[in-house]
Amino acid sequence: MVWPTSDVNTGNADAGTDNPATFRTDVLDLLTKFNQLRAHVSTLGQTILGRNTPAQVRADLGAQPIPTETSGTTAGTGTAYTFAPTTPITAYTTHLSFWVKFHAASGANPTLKISGLATPPTLVRYNAAGALVNVVANDIAAGFISRVTLLSATQALVESCGEVVKNAAGNIGAGVEPSAWGGVVPNAVELPGGGAIASQSNASSTHLTSNCYFDGVWRYKKTGVAGRIVINPDGNPGSSLFVAPSGAAGAAITFTEVQRTESNGQQMSVVPGGSALLPSFPCRAWVNFNGTGTVERRAGGNVSSITDNGVGDYTVNFTTAMPHASYAVVGMGQPAIDAIALVFQTFNTTNTTSACRIRTATQQGSISAGADLPVVSVAIFC
Repeated sequence: MVWPTSDVNTGNADAGTDNPATFRTDVLDLLTKFNQLRAHVSTLGQTILGRNTPAQVRADLGAQPIPTETSGTTAGTGTAYTFAPTTPITAYTTHLSFWVKFHAASGANPTLKISGLATPPTLVRYNAAGALVNVVANDIAAGFISRVTLLSATQALVESCGEVVKNAAGNIGAGVEPSAWGGVVPNAVELPGGGAIASQSNASSTHLTSNCYFDGVWRYKKTGVAGRIVINPDGNPGSSLFVAPSGAAGAAITFTEVQRTESNGQQMSVVPGGSALLPSFPCRAWVNFNGTGTVERRAGGNVSSITDNGVGDYTVNFTTAMPHASYAVVGMGQPAIDAIALVFQTFNTTNTTSACRIRTATQQGSISAGADLPVVSVAIFC
């Protein structure tokens, strides 16, 4: 019979010896090292727990309560929550845990009374620096779900691990219980405060919503106004803004589209009090300047400078060029004397994409003459 030899450190083994005594020596050496390792582990455990004997270590471990994971919804107020777990507790014992849905937003320094026990612990959380601090007003939103663990008889930790909740339909709530999304908008991620991001199954559309959800019809999540922005509405390139007046929680919503951006950049909007979308053509540049003495730009947009070409003769220079030179120039002036102010372009004026040239004059009776005006306003549309 061949007895294998082994190197405990390297793991090498061979069948090159027929010596039982050598094999027995190796086995005894291995058992000795195992016993030494077990002693080190025991010593380490005793050191960590501050105990001197294995019996004391076992007693410590046996004294720890088994954490509970019962769940439920709070009652009471945002500063004095109450909670009744399925299995009542008899004392605020460290390490007990519960899944809690908060029915109302938190006030300052709220407490959580569990199973009707007196002297409830204060709710705490970790701040960005990793320090425990008391929960303050609106740290907890209405509908927020979290695991709450008793750190002591006076503190209960609202943990972050309960912030993300997924329901059976696959919808996700970040700190809130997701609504009953369905129909053609079946999937959503909801945020505290009523906001959500949802996808539309029958089109490449994404909905950014406020205080609403879809279950076949759009409904209010809670009482109040609602709105949504749709990217690529019904699969068409562009975006739309829909708004709705205040309504009751759960009631069907009638949205009004008030603004749209089409794929070519065309803007459309509803005039105040109206309901029909009309094309919008924003002002591309505007300026108000003093045309007397040293020309001074008072205010404006997309106008880099004003060039003084002489009496009643100015060039308005654009910061960003116009898309073409066939734009509309609108002007108004205010004279320094009792006369009519004129702002115009002459027959030989040629607009460019980077600037336009205007003239100003005053008219008294039938006599007009070029003049510098103290107030000149120019707007460009295209």
